[in-house]
Formats: sequence, structure tokens, C-alpha cells
Amino acid sequence: MYPTSLSSHTMVTPHKGEEAIEDYELDRVIEKVERARADGLKTAVFVGRRNSQSIPQEEGWVWFTLDSKLKNKYDCETHLQVDFDNPESMAKIHHLFNKVVVDLEVIKYSDTPWDTFQPLLAQEPDSTFISEATAMLGSSYSELPEYHPKKGTLTTPIFEETHLKKNAIEKWKKTVGEAKAEEEYKLYVSVNPDLVEELGEECEDEEELEEVLRQEFQDYILERENIKIEKPNHLPELYRQIQEYLGSFYEIVELKEGLFPYLSARRNHWVCHSPKVVT
Repeated sequence: MYPTSLSSHTMVTPHKGEEAIEDYELDRVIEKVERARADGLKTAVFVGRRNSQSIPQEEGWVWFTLDSKLKNKYDCETHLQVDFDNPESMAKIHHLFNKVVVDLEVIKYSDTPWDTFQPLLAQEPDSTFISEATAMLGSSYSELPEYHPKKGTLTTPIFEETHLKKNAIEKWKKTVGEAKAEEEYKLYVSVNPDLVEELGEECEDEEELEEVLRQEFQDYILERENIKIEKPNHLPELYRQIQEYLGSFYEIVELKEGLFPYLSARRNHWVCHSPKVVT
């Protein structure tokens, strides 16, 4: 254990629903980090871990947890209660750690995860930053995929598969001819009276029924003709852009597959070494 001084400390106000720990002082924990470094030990922080959760035990290393909340009745001597969204609070712990590990699911709650957490690293050649590969994948009404490497996010067109199917059908029509394609559609409708009746009860008018029937016919043709629709994999491009962005902070940026370090979960993750600039 590292001794603490009686100098002035910043008291941390607990979040709503959290009980106050009267003797918790953030500056005292920061002082413990600094003392460990002065004693020649390596320091590491597990971002997003509460003081009630386990941390690695490694010879020559002193591990700390970092989260905006503090659990009462648990040891808090190595816990940094800091609000990630408060730049002033985060600045107090910049450059203090030889290793920063961001726990699973944490980066999706930050608009700028790399900018927020990478400054915690000591600017030394062997300093290492580890986090999940992406923050969040979603969809939108945009016509093209949108990449946000600074946030670690990707949004793909919500109707991308619909457009791909439509393009595939248009190619099929050009192959057989418009007249033959329309003849096929009318035949499909005539031999599926039960389907027409069922859909007719769900549709508001003839125009909507026509649209739905043509969608059903489209799927039928794609299956009959064995036309495969493969949605583009946009992840490699997101990875490329994130790697390029992280490359502005680190000399070495590696995308790893398999088990996330110190955890049993399998997640793609970044392992970055040798910070260039820490702000």
C-alpha cells in the first residue's frame, strides 16, 4: 500500500442513488498512482470498471479502476471516480498510466472515445492502449454508408438490401426482356390466389396490393433463379479509417481478433503502442 498525505483533496460528489463514502478523496488515489510511478512500478487503469469489480494482478504493476460511480462497502483505495464527460476532471489523470484498458461497451457511450481516453497514457515508448474495435454499428435513411472514425461508429443505409434486390431484378428483366418479365408476374399472381386474397385483406387499396405483390414476386424470382444478394461488408473500411485516425496518436496500431485482453469475451480490439502526442 502507498501512504497518502494530508494535503488538500478534491471531494467527489456521488451520483444519485449512490451512497457517499465519507473518506473517499480522488486526489489521494491520484497521489497513489504518482507514488507508484516514482517507486519504479508500472501503472495501469481499467476504464469503465467500478471498485466492486476485479482487476488484473501482475508483478511489477499497480492497477487502478476508473468509473464515474463509486460502490459503497467496497475498497476504493485504487479507484478513480471521474466523469468521462468532464474534461477538467479527466485532465487531472492525464499521462499517469503505462497501460489503459477500456472495458467492453464503454466506448459506445463517448462521442470521442479515442480523444477522451488516450491522453491517460504516459508518453513513453512502452505505453499501451487497448479498446474494442468499434463503438456502435447502426442504420439510417442515408443512401450511402457513413463512417465516423473519430467516434468509432458506422451507419449503413436501412434500405440497402432492398436496393440490392431491386437492382438484381432489373438485371434479370434485361436478360429475359420486359414483356417476358411482366408475363411471369401475371402468371405468378394467377397461380397464387390465396396469397392475393391474404395480402388484399392487409392492404388499404389496389395500389398498395400491387406493390406488395411485386415485392413477393421479386423474392420468388431471386430464389427461383438462385440469385444471391450479398450485402457489402462495410466493417473493413471502418477499421481502415479508425486505424488511420489512431495512427495520429500512436506509432503502432494493431487490430486484433480473439479474446479481449484480461477478459474472456471474444471481441475485435485495438492494441496501440508508443503514443506520439498526448494532449
